[in-house]
Amino acid sequence: MYLNQKKYFNNYYQTCGKVDYSKYYPLWKELVRKLEGFELDTVLEVGCGTGELGKMIEGMEYIGIDISSEAIKLSWKKKLHTFVWDAMELSFLLEHVFYDKKIEAFIFSEVLEHLVYDKEVLKQIPKKRGLFITVPDFKHKAHVRRFKTQEDVEKRYSEFFSGYSIKKIGKRYLMWGRT
Repeated sequence: MYLNQKKYFNNYYQTCGKVDYSKYYPLWKELVRKLEGFELDTVLEVGCGTGELGKMIEGMEYIGIDISSEAIKLSWKKKLHTFVWDAMELSFLLEHVFYDKKIEAFIFSEVLEHLVYDKEVLKQIPKKRGLFITVPDFKHKAHVRRFKTQEDVEKRYSEFFSGYSIKKIGKRYLMWGRT
């Protein structure tokens, strides 16, 4: 398990060259379809990486944050509204940076499995907002936890939803609903 996530991902995006995102597209396509069903104006993706998912989101304002400055530099080339921010400081961001903007939905795609304090981050999301989570079902050196079954995902995250749905897509789970 790799605990210095900022260092790991900065190094990853500096040295990896072109990342193959094709394995994520079926998942992201379904996530975007679910987002569109919520009729939203503004979404915030926490852990946006290089902004590949953000490129797919149309018809609503997209904002992305990531702990990796190297990933954010790559996202700027896509002309996305993204910036470096630590997910642990989400409530500060909402109260002081976006105090005049209502973020209607939050996306955590392939990020919660990297966060030691994932539940503390999710507790910062206001009520009555859309919440979209994706997590993988496999081990990786940068993951701090593994979700072997749908029940594992529900057991960990259902408390953050007032109602939710969950679906397995390839090697990943998509969970969505309202907070």
